[in-house]
Amino acid sequence: MLAWGAARAILLMPILLQTFAVQAAGPAAPAFVTAAQAASQSTQVPLSLIEATAYVNTRWEWINTASLSGGVGPMNVTPDQMSLAISLSGHAASAISTDLTANLEAGASLLAHYHTSGSDLASWSNAVATTQGPYVADEIYAVLRTGANRTLSTGESVMLEPATSASLAVGIAPNVGAAAAAATCAATSPDFGPPACWVAADPGNFSVANRGHDYPVDMIIIHDIEGSYGSAIQVFQRPGFEASAHYVVSYGGDVTQMVREHDIAWHAGNWDYNTRAIGIEHEGFAWTPGLYTTAEYDASARIAASICSRWGVPLDRTHVIGHNEVPDPNNPGLYGGVDHHSDPGPYWNWAYYMQQAQADAATLPSPPRLMPDPRASSPDTTATVTWTPARTCRASAVPITGYTVVAQPGGMTQTLPANATSASFTGLKVGTTYTFTVTVTNADGQDSATSNPVVAGACSPTATPVATSYFAWFDTATPGMDGDNIHLLNTGSSQSIGCVLLGSQAIPYSLGAGQSTHVKFRNGSIGGPVVVRVMTGAGVLASQRVQFNQSFNEVWSASAAQASTKSFFNWFDKASPGMLNDNIHVLNPGGTAADVTIQLSGAVSQLLSVAPGAEAYATFPQGTIG
Repeated sequence: MLAWGAARAILLMPILLQTFAVQAAGPAAPAFVTAAQAASQSTQVPLSLIEATAYVNTRWEWINTASLSGGVGPMNVTPDQMSLAISLSGHAASAISTDLTANLEAGASLLAHYHTSGSDLASWSNAVATTQGPYVADEIYAVLRTGANRTLSTGESVMLEPATSASLAVGIAPNVGAAAAAATCAATSPDFGPPACWVAADPGNFSVANRGHDYPVDMIIIHDIEGSYGSAIQVFQRPGFEASAHYVVSYGGDVTQMVREHDIAWHAGNWDYNTRAIGIEHEGFAWTPGLYTTAEYDASARIAASICSRWGVPLDRTHVIGHNEVPDPNNPGLYGGVDHHSDPGPYWNWAYYMQQAQADAATLPSPPRLMPDPRASSPDTTATVTWTPARTCRASAVPITGYTVVAQPGGMTQTLPANATSASFTGLKVGTTYTFTVTVTNADGQDSATSNPVVAGACSPTATPVATSYFAWFDTATPGMDGDNIHLLNTGSSQSIGCVLLGSQAIPYSLGAGQSTHVKFRNGSIGGPVVVRVMTGAGVLASQRVQFNQSFNEVWSASAAQASTKSFFNWFDKASPGMLNDNIHVLNPGGTAADVTIQLSGAVSQLLSVAPGAEAYATFPQGTIG
């Protein structure tokens, strides 16, 4: 930190005469202005630059919690900057995190450290981009150009006059700014469209999916950023951040889309909700009043209305919720996802927001949406196709009028009423693969989806299979268990026809030599065993990929003979952090009781007696690994 004598000398420089335009309302200098002036004098950073930075980051408020990027205070000093900030400013980390003056001086010291030369505001652009990031830097320079004023929650009124400097580094990050328009975007939003921009989140911060086919979209989740608009765009592009949202909305009503709507953003802290929801982040802080703006509400409401039009998500408070309303998947009765978030907080105006969204939706078309894809099953020469009732944004104004189901090959067609959810076909040809396309219609349009293929006769209950193998369990009902599927590979030289069964669900398959397919039972299925029956032709290799949130493992099926003797698992782990529920699931598919011994080196063996058709679980004590 510079000596006071040197700090006073800089007051004679012309550049700072124009940057001391931040004024207090009243004769006595209030706390924020006093602290900003002290930081400017001690670091020789233009006061207007400090003020603009603090305005963009927190609207000149003191926020007691870290921002989305992990930064603290109005200067958003981040963890990776803290050591240097301590060294430059002489303030301890505790002071930088809790004291306004220390925070402003620490952040200004970082700016001074990275400033190389020049006396006008434009010369500071690289230092601002280095300390705050390029998107936030563009926001800061936008504020310098326009000026700003507001009354803080403490009652202090602060004004930043527009800078008079001729050059203010326009366009550091042209996707962001007080008056962003489609023409300034490198790309426009692929789903919402202009004037929203498109900036892709890092691929490691979301899951690629095909929602509408593999998962339905039936919810909108409202978040606040706990930081600035630009900071959210920056962190969602950061490799390894492991979070994202579909849309980011600024105080000024600017919108940036970062994840395609058909993909799964990681925003809810609950995998099930992530798979079904579109997340919208809003500039602001949950527990600071007076930050959310009318422009912000209106822009977000237009997004919500368009989602309603595209996906049929009802605009009610059951389907449009705050992050604080998302259940903790691990702790029933707790909310805000696994980390118990409280956003958008008590100052979010739900009544105004929902009214605007509903009004905007009333001006948009309301075509039907059918999702996920229909499911077909065929036990013999009949087939049944089922689907979830289609949705439409304004169901009372533009109701569903009916469904048409077409079977191929052959073009057999059924026309069904609006309340139909299934159709059955008879007289199918044994060994022929069929698909069924369901089309739903209303006055504003139609939507179609095609079922999984089924092979007539492949699941006949009276036929004797040439080979049978088993998986112990299938689960797409437990939260997080959404990726369970069976992979079949025909390694033979002839066609293989067979069936995969789970309880009453029967999914036939037909695979040519060298072909493979994935079989998945309908969402919400749970139980066992899964039975793989080869009815004619070559045998198949069958494996089960079990996905839990972002992790998965894969197991091979076992024949009854294999299951009745000895089998192996690579590893058991209840010692590594987070590995709390490792267990062995045993299922007896045979007709007599089975005595089972489960052994792990260094642990007491587990002994089970499993009745015919029954199942059991075994585990080893916490801390066991090997």
